[in-house]
Amino acid sequence: MADPLTGGCMCGKYRYAASGASNAQLICHCESCRRHTGAPVVAFAGFAKDQVQWSPTDPPRFASSPKVGRAFCESCGTPMTWEGDGLVELLLGTLDDPDCFVPAFHIHHGEHLPWIDTADRLPRYRVWEDDPEGPYLNAPARLSADQQIALVERYFAAVDGEDLQGVLETLSDGCVFTVETHGVILTGRDEIAAMFRRLWSNHRSVRHHDFRFVPDPAGNRISVQFKVENTETDGSLTRKSNCNFFDFDGPVFSHIAVYMAGPNTLDKPT
Repeated sequence: MADPLTGGCMCGKYRYAASGASNAQLICHCESCRRHTGAPVVAFAGFAKDQVQWSPTDPPRFASSPKVGRAFCESCGTPMTWEGDGLVELLLGTLDDPDCFVPAFHIHHGEHLPWIDTADRLPRYRVWEDDPEGPYLNAPARLSADQQIALVERYFAAVDGEDLQGVLETLSDGCVFTVETHGVILTGRDEIAAMFRRLWSNHRSVRHHDFRFVPDPAGNRISVQFKVENTETDGSLTRKSNCNFFDFDGPVFSHIAVYMAGPNTLDKPT
């Protein structure tokens, strides 16, 4: 990592150099940071005030609250810092090399917008990392009922469209896929991907429809009853009525349990 770290505003009117080690790297969800940047979340690297030098002169600062200033460029509008208590927190997006830091935790997650979260397992504090109760989450917040349904619909649309990448995007890395009625256990994306390739190669088409959803946000799972129509390679049609149970790991599935009526089609050998 370069020392000092450099960055600045979009038009180049203000440049900064931060020397020495950063004291914190974080993601903030507070309303003030959202309003200052126009972004739903903001990532920072923190330094002591005397570690940061500006050139050719200090930028203006907006006093967003008592004893808190936020540096910005009056020419291009770039927000650059949060400043208070002898600290300067630089917006990671203004660094010349924003990849040099990886945030370690979330703050003010109690104010996070319900429609966005980041797919990481960093601790999430309601306010700040010195919260005596510690982090209240160590993964993305649980999905709402509507979000659970939307992810299931996305999964089945990808299955029916033979979109393997679309299917895999709904699964955690270690997702477990089980066909409970037929004793099948598949672990991880590679085994699950191979199963779907076999399914698609053995059928002209696969269609899922007539869904009945029972979301359970508190239990972090959803059950789904639906009908299946599989068109075989010889043109014959197989109809089934199945039920799946999906467990969530943040915004993706960690376990898919299939209860299937009739012969198993999800691990059919080629």
